[in-house]
Order: sequence, then structure tokens, then C-alpha cells
Amino acid sequence: MPDISAIQNTPDVSFIDNKTIDDVRGDMVADFEAFMLQATGSKVSLGRASVHRMILYSAAAQIYQAMQYVDRAGKQSLLKYSYSEFLDNLALLKGVTREPAKAATTTIRFTASATRTLATPIPAGTRVSSSGSIYFSTMEYAEIPAGSLTVDVLAECTATGNAGNGLAPGEVSTIVDPVPYITSAVNQNTTEGGADVENDESLAERVYLAPGAYSTAGPEDGYLYHAKKYNAAIGDVVATSDHEAGQVDIVFIMADGSKPGAAMISGLQAYLSGKTIRPMTDKLTVKAPEEVTYSINLTYYINRSDSARAVAIQAAVAQAVEDYKAAGYRTIVVTNHMNRPTFQHMKDASWEEQMNWYIQKRKEILQYASPDFTILLGFELRFDGSENDYLVYGASDEFLMSHGDLMSMDLESFSALAHQNHLLIYHAHPFRYHMSMVKESLIDGLEAYNGNERHDSHNFLSVSWASYAHLAMISGSDYHRKGDPCNGGIATDLPITTEDELMAYLMTRNYTLLRG
Repeated sequence: MPDISAIQNTPDVSFIDNKTIDDVRGDMVADFEAFMLQATGSKVSLGRASVHRMILYSAAAQIYQAMQYVDRAGKQSLLKYSYSEFLDNLALLKGVTREPAKAATTTIRFTASATRTLATPIPAGTRVSSSGSIYFSTMEYAEIPAGSLTVDVLAECTATGNAGNGLAPGEVSTIVDPVPYITSAVNQNTTEGGADVENDESLAERVYLAPGAYSTAGPEDGYLYHAKKYNAAIGDVVATSDHEAGQVDIVFIMADGSKPGAAMISGLQAYLSGKTIRPMTDKLTVKAPEEVTYSINLTYYINRSDSARAVAIQAAVAQAVEDYKAAGYRTIVVTNHMNRPTFQHMKDASWEEQMNWYIQKRKEILQYASPDFTILLGFELRFDGSENDYLVYGASDEFLMSHGDLMSMDLESFSALAHQNHLLIYHAHPFRYHMSMVKESLIDGLEAYNGNERHDSHNFLSVSWASYAHLAMISGSDYHRKGDPCNGGIATDLPITTEDELMAYLMTRNYTLLRG
């Protein structure tokens, strides 16, 4: 399978030679002074408050803005940077178009009140709804044959997108358009296949895979391309040929993590078996993934004052574990806050007492780990008098105990201490409200993507800063409470199971960002 992460791992390019606005300002001032010397024979030096310097700076702002448009225009011809309508046009060069929104489908069984000597017609477009007012409309004319009570009819959601997915058998059962002699109409299978308009990430992936579709020899990425083209609601696809020659197995899962239903499987089988897709020598089998069951045993502790909320806390912990498991995570790094509000309940205690309590809480988290689910520890530090947060990795319990009140330090002094002890520092969500930029030399990188939807972290600004300053980028879900999405992190070629492995991947930047 081709390494799609290569798109993002290609070297960054600049169509304006990485010029900054300061470069443009400096060039314009230098040119002005040189031209004045040439014209008058006298050396002119523009001071910081010079009217001529201010005029040049104003012009430089407009010129640099135009240069940014030039840079963006150039980058839109490259798959790494292209987006929106630019990506649509780039995709056309590979014969790829963005998949439109699709409606979910299901099979609805219409039941008559009694058998009749005549056929009972079911008009095309007959609507049946769920309790949540999601409507499905029959896609073709059908009829209950004479002497029969039922007929199954294919129906699609009246609205496109994934909102019509996931309705279990029996949930679509309210007849909106009455049909004579029909007493009930019920969906027989879970509704599926609805998809929103294909997003940029998916389209870029298909453009990257498109060359595999040119061959008639049936390459792996060719099958992946065609499977994803069939329906944007399809998430991951695996194509294997581990049996006798010519046997190809296609296993896929839906984008929402659910298993595909029979209709989706048969539909994809028929599509991939088309004469223009399947090589004549291939025997193709499309199927859902095998479901593997497992159990997770947890022991955790809560404050006595929270005993009345024990059930709710238990449910929240279990849900958080399940959320990350379902999202496909193998390892999480927990970075509990280290700021003054964290220790408000023991503000008069010594640093050693505060750290003993903090370290104890860190260690309690580790009991949620399991053989196939690793938990590692960092911390999120905020200095007194600052609104910035910093994610710190590689710190031992001994480090936390032995260097005094870390929150009373500033970034410059802590950076020196951290790097002496081989720690890594990343500026967390640097463009969130009240945050401020810092000297790049004091940090190892920044959180380019923060997945917490309750905050506007202006992730695009973080990516721009990191790209400009050549800073390492990391990504985090910022999970705080039930309902927060598990949609940030990094993808590595091998699972991270130890802190040493985590630090090695971070230092070498040998990973791919997960962003939403």
C-alpha cells in the first residue's frame, strides 16, 4: 500500500524564497537609501520615525500581501497544499472528481392488512419516517403480489449526508404517505451509505491513489482507490491476496467505525466487479471485517466527597476508555495541568507536599492501561503571570520533586533546566485566546492541531507559525470530559509502548499528524 503520509512529509516549498515582511521592508529601505545616494551624492539614512520609512512600510505591507497571494497560487498546484476549489481543479488532472453527498438507503418491508386477489401497488416515492423525523422514500414502483402479504422495497433518505445512517431495523416505521390496504412499513436493515460531500483530506488521498487505477493488472492501491470512490461513507479499506493466485479479498469498514451492512457489501462487490475495474484473472470477494471482542478491567479511585457521583464518574471513565479504543488509539499521553488552580485545595502546602499529591494522581492514571492500551505521562505547565500553556514530555517523578516550584519560573529559565535534563517542551494551542507567541529557541515545537471543539485554537495559525519557523508540530485531542472528540495525535509506523520510544519519535519527527 502506498505511503499516503508522503504527501505531508515532502519538503516545504516557498514561491517567494521564504521572504518575510521584514525582508521586504529592509529591501525597500535599502533601495531608497541607495537611490538617494545615486541621485544626490549624499548618504541618506531613514530613522525609525522617518516619514519616508513609514511610507515605505505601508507600501511593503501591500506588496507582501500580494506576495502571499503569489505563494498561495503556486502552492495550489501541489497536492500537499491544495484545498477547496483549487484541489478540485488539481484532481481533474488525474481524472478524479469530488464525490457529491449521498443519501442513506435501507430496505423497507410493506405489509398488507390481508391477502388480496389483486396486486397491491406501492407507488415510487412513498415516504416512511423515523421518530426523529428522518424520511425515507421508495426508489421504485413495487407491488405486493396477489395472495401475498409483504414486499421489500429499496428506499433512500430524502436528505443527503450521514444524518440518515445508523437507524436500526424497526426504527423507520411511520408511514407518511398512506397506501390503501397497507398497515405497516418497517426497515429491515440498518440504514447506511449516506455521506456528506467528500472532504479535502479524502479527495487528496484519492488523487494520490489515482495512478493505481490506471493499471489493468489489479494493484493493491487500485482496488483501494475504486473502493473509496464507490461511496465516501467508506472509511478504511484493506486489499489482500494471500490465497491461491487470482483470489483478492476486500475488507472494509465505514467512516463512522461501523461494520458495513449486506447492501453496502453487495453494492461494492458489484461495483468492483465491473469490466473496467476488475481484471479478468481476479476472483473478488468483498466482506466486512471480523469482529474481535475484548474486555477492559479498570480499578480507579475518587474523592470521598464525590461518592454520590461515583456512578457518573465510573461511566465517564469507562466512556473515555471506550472512546479512545473505538477511535483506534494504541497509546495516549496524559498531560494533567500543572498550574495554580490545580493546587488550590492545598495552596498552603510545601512544594514537596504538592508534588507528592500530584505524582500520586499521575500514577493512578496508569491503572487504566492494559496490554493493548498504553498510557504515558507528561504534564501541561503554566507559569505564574502568564496565560501560556506548555506540554512537557520526558519528566520523571524525581525531576518534579527536585527542582523547586516550577510554576514560579519563567519560560527562559525552565527551558534551560528542561533541556539540561533532556525534556521536550511544546507550546500548547499557542493562538487560543489570551495566548502569546514566544521565542522559537525556547521551545522544541508547538501543538499545531488541538482537537477540542469547545475552544477556538486557530489551528491554521499554529501550522503557519510552525512552518515558517521550522518548528516541530504535534497534535492533541485535549480530551477533558465526556463528549470531547478523540481526534488528535500522531501516527507512527510502530506502536509506542514506552516513554523512550515516545521521545525518540518526537525528536526525529518520524510521525504523521492526525488532525480531526
